[in-house]
Amino acid sequence: MQQAVDEVREGSPSWRLMQPPEIPNAKYTWPVGLIVVGGLAITQGGGAIALGALLIAAGIVMAAAIRNQVEAAEAALAEWKKSHWCIGCSNIREPDWRPPTEAA
Repeated sequence: MQQAVDEVREGSPSWRLMQPPEIPNAKYTWPVGLIVVGGLAITQGGGAIALGALLIAAGIVMAAAIRNQVEAAEAALAEWKKSHWCIGCSNIREPDWRPPTEAA
């Protein structure tokens, strides 16, 4: 029975709208690498200090951007989890929503 329901859902036009938002797989490899290379460049002295500071700043900005992206996706997922779907009209309904005839 559940398989038949899933097949119908997959064929519906609003199937993609009903899926939960994906949370990106946050990997901080590049930002940490930039910070480490920037720190090594600063220890070299001379003109490499400016380059090292630039690399460290770029790594920090990149890590902050990744974190903001993850937080936005988590907020979208939380909003999705608390909403209800009207299958017939493809509208999101709040959990306490009632039809106008039942609201009173």
